[in-house]
Amino acid sequence: MTIAPEELRDVRNKLNLSPAIFAHYLHTDEASCQNWEQEQARPSAQAVLLIRMVH
Repeated sequence: MTIAPEELRDVRNKLNLSPAIFAHYLHTDEASCQNWEQEQARPSAQAVLLIRMVH
């Protein structure tokens, strides 16, 4: 299961969350979320599921 970086940013922006708060809600660190949004890493399947649940 994957999610596009643009979709990650869209979800975060739609929820009006800072990268730090978004990362906190996903139980990860801010650097990981930034890496996901910049296509330097991919979120785990669990993180993708959580993101899709709120989207």
